[in-house]
Amino acid sequence: RENHNQQCEQRNYFRAREIGRAGLESHLTGARIGKNIVETDGNITTAKGPAITPFFALKLLEILEGKAMADEVAEAFLIPLIRN
Repeated sequence: RENHNQQCEQRNYFRAREIGRAGLESHLTGARIGKNIVETDGNITTAKGPAITPFFALKLLEILEGKAMADEVAEAFLIPLIRN
């Protein structure tokens, strides 16, 4: 894991100003940890962790295909039941 973190740091993967994933603070320069479970900053979208995968996928769908499509898929997956 430490080697992976070093490789990511060397490749400058962590350039977003705001990220969702907690625990990476020591590898970031000038970043803010966001309060939302999924954060998008420019071309970078991150999430708090693996349990957030459905919400992360819906955010990517929203970015790529629009909010209407993401809302339609969320409804089909019963996401509104767990958002409330």
